[in-house]
Amino acid sequence: MNSKGVTLVELMVALAVFAILVAVAVPAFRSLLQEQRRQVIVNELVATLKMARTEAVSRHTPIVVRASGEGWSGGWVVMPDMRGLYGGTPPVLRKYVLDGTIRIEGNHWVRKEVRFNSLGAVAGVGGAGNPGTFYVCDANDKARARLIISWVGRLRVDKSYVRNRDDECRKSLR
Repeated sequence: MNSKGVTLVELMVALAVFAILVAVAVPAFRSLLQEQRRQVIVNELVATLKMARTEAVSRHTPIVVRASGEGWSGGWVVMPDMRGLYGGTPPVLRKYVLDGTIRIEGNHWVRKEVRFNSLGAVAGVGGAGNPGTFYVCDANDKARARLIISWVGRLRVDKSYVRNRDDECRKSLR
């Protein structure tokens, strides 16, 4: 007998194999999307900090990058640092809003803000240049990347950084 179709059993087996493949692929695809999103946020933070440093030099005025009320994970804003110069609100040069799904934590020196002086160097506590490090964390509170700011204001991204024990992401939760 010559048959040109497929039987119901063959169709069910093919659907079962397809369902198993999808069940295996979806978590891997989800983690790939999460990693890509982390990379985009790191690149945006780097671009923002470079822009702030350039603006500080070109305007001959200190520029500050401040974390939003929820911290760096909620976004940041760039504005001139007009502390004590006038009572008004300084103009916002750039604002970036995040939904908080990707955690970004700064060490002691960059916990809430990064300030660049008019020479482009990091203006830390008491005017001293203090290097800082941002940690981009995953869902398991492991730092997946770190962004290092030198005391002269240069940026370096270490995307291969992964620490499994007591890293900055876990410390920030305490």
